[in-house]
Amino acid sequence: MQDKIIISVGKDWDGFTFRLRPKSKQFLKGVGPQTKSLSSRDNAEPLMSQVSISFDEKKGFEALHPPIYKYVVEMLTGISYEEIAKLGGAQFVDENEKVIYDTENEL
Repeated sequence: MQDKIIISVGKDWDGFTFRLRPKSKQFLKGVGPQTKSLSSRDNAEPLMSQVSISFDEKKGFEALHPPIYKYVVEMLTGISYEEIAKLGGAQFVDENEKVIYDTENEL
C-alpha cells in the first residue's frame, strides 16, 4: 500500500502555509493523468506549490464550511478528495513532525 501524501504546515505571525513534501511531489508525478495542472505537458507538477491562509480567513472559513484540509489537499495535488483516499490518504504535519490532521479521519 502506498504511503500517505504528506503536507507540511508552517505557521507564522499572520497565518498558515501548506506545502507538499518532496517525496509526495515525486509520487504525484507518477500518478499521471489523474492530476490536474496549470501546464498541459505530461507528468506536470501539482496544481499549486503552496497554499497560504491568514488566521482571520481560516477562522471565518471554518465557521461556514467543513475544515479547510479537504480543499487544501485538492489545491496542492490537483486530485479530488476521493482520489486522495484511493491513493492512501494525506497527512498534515507541523515542523516537529506532529500530525495535525489525517484525511483518514474523514474518509
